[in-house]
Order: sequence, then structure tokens, then C-alpha cells
Amino acid sequence: MESREFDKMYRLENTYWWFVGRRGVIRSVIDRIYKREKNLKILDVGCGTGSILNLLDDYGEVTGSDISEMALYYCRKRGFSNLFRSSADKLEAEDGSYDLVTAFDILEHIEDDVKVLGELHRVCKEDGKI
Repeated sequence: MESREFDKMYRLENTYWWFVGRRGVIRSVIDRIYKREKNLKILDVGCGTGSILNLLDDYGEVTGSDISEMALYYCRKRGFSNLFRSSADKLEAEDGSYDLVTAFDILEHIEDDVKVLGELHRVCKEDGKI
């Protein structure tokens, strides 16, 4: 993605109806599963500019991963530092590290989505959720 697109996304994510509505849907699903638990270890793969990290931060310790250094730059602007640059099919995380692994709006952009799903499963705890 071009840098101007990241800038546009960063500016619009907190107010544009689509992003706001999407976060509401995501929150309702996570609340149904976790009842607002506060102690989860969470990885958001393809975290983009960090809007979802803000939401996930309400549930525990959140880590963001993205292939784009520009995306991670915007996450840092939002105050997040627990980040790493990585391709979704080769995550720099240990097996079974996370209670919740999320990947919003990335699978449709990846050629080998089955490989990525396997990688998400690898880093998720046995009793965790993807």
C-alpha cells in the first residue's frame, strides 16, 4: 500500500462509518466469546495503522504484526510499541504464544491463505481462538 493510503486510513479510522461499524461488530463478537476478560495475550496479524489494536487493548496484552514498516509507524503514533514486522506466513512468534489471534482484512490479499491460517494456528494456544 502506498504511504498516502496509510495516512488516509490513519486519519479516517476513528470517525469513518465503515471503520467505526467494523470495530463495533468485532467488539460484540469478542465480548460474546471472552466476556470482557482483561488478561488475554493477543496478536493482531496485519495490524495496519493500529485502529483494531486500540480495541484489542481492552482485553489484555496486545501485540501487532504487519509486513509494512509504514503501517507499524502509524501504530507507534497511536502509542503502541509491542510490534514486530513479519509476513503473515512466517510469524516471528513462538508456538502456542497467544490466547487470541486476529487477522482482519488480510486473507483476501494473500495467495496462500491456507499456509497463513496454519501459521495463525501455530502461534495460538491450544485452547485459544483465531
